[in-house]
Amino acid sequence: MLASEELTDLRFELRRWLEDNCPPSMRTPMPSDEVPYGGQQSQAKNPDTWVWLRRAAARGLTMPTVPVEYGGAGLASAQAAVLAEEMERIGARPPLLGSGLSLLAPTLLRFGTERQKSEHLPRIGAGEVRWCQGFSEPEAGSDLASLRTRAVPDGSDFVLNGQKIWTSFATVSDWMFCLARTDINASVAQRGITMFLVDMKTSGLTVRPIRLINGDTEFCETFFDDVRVPAENVLGEVNGGWPAAKFLLNEERRATHEWSEAAFSFPLLTAWREGGRGDPALTARVVRNELDRLALDRTMARAQRLAENGDRRAERFANIIKVCNAEYQQERGELMTLLRGWDGVSWEGGPDEDASRMRAWLTSRALSIAGGTTEIQLNLISRRWLGLPVS
Repeated sequence: MLASEELTDLRFELRRWLEDNCPPSMRTPMPSDEVPYGGQQSQAKNPDTWVWLRRAAARGLTMPTVPVEYGGAGLASAQAAVLAEEMERIGARPPLLGSGLSLLAPTLLRFGTERQKSEHLPRIGAGEVRWCQGFSEPEAGSDLASLRTRAVPDGSDFVLNGQKIWTSFATVSDWMFCLARTDINASVAQRGITMFLVDMKTSGLTVRPIRLINGDTEFCETFFDDVRVPAENVLGEVNGGWPAAKFLLNEERRATHEWSEAAFSFPLLTAWREGGRGDPALTARVVRNELDRLALDRTMARAQRLAENGDRRAERFANIIKVCNAEYQQERGELMTLLRGWDGVSWEGGPDEDASRMRAWLTSRALSIAGGTTEIQLNLISRRWLGLPVS
């Protein structure tokens, strides 16, 4: 355990570094067109986004707890908590976001080969590559183990055929981590699944965007037609990808809160101070939402402590956080539109920030589906964690 003096020294060191290196524009609420996803096709319009990313990555702070040899800062969890507190103190934006950072990086550390970790982790931390997730299929969403995409060994490769859907940001991603069935005769469906790392430039891979209610094309369909993937790109074991998939899904459910807090610019208290104080009912909802935020932060900290101590109870918090965060963010987006009045429902022609928040509110409606539906999460909580009978 780190001594309090060490943490205090680190705090002042990080405070000085952040003051010197975090650009002023990176200490403001983050609009949707300035999200630092990284990758070859990223289009964040503010040049300070890249300045902040490069500086943070050079110090390993895009991946604070990842070992230094893989491009991280090698911080212990208590040290990473100090970093988070100091960033919050000045309102610093995350220098990097995305599935590669929050989902794949911890999975690589747990299940990846040395070659896979050395090849991919430094590029993820530097924001050089963007990853997407190929899990859901038209016939396999909540029941993920029923997926039908096939992977057949052929020499030193696997040949993949099938379809994925709801592949977030596939049109602008460089790589994909995906699941495919490698044993159609497995007695248990979960035992015949393998996870692959797939270069999006591979021949036979086709992406088609899906237009959403908010006008974005974040989600996509992805088609595999004889896509050849080297066997060395199997993450984990052949026919043993389900443990890696479960681990990654738990990371996704925890990461949803951190990502949505950073990516959705809902300065709720500011809007309430400017125009919502005269409505007692609205004020009560704002207060409850702020209390929900504090409760979520404390719950995530508790889950982190349990996980570090090897306590399996930490797994159940992933389901709980996923449900609570979806409700919290959706309420936050709705309150923001109410507090802004007619400006809050601007779609086109109004202030850019209002139109952006309207789209973010619409996007927040998907949080009860993304990363596993609320209904599935509640079923898992009731059966697996509370031991309630199945009706």
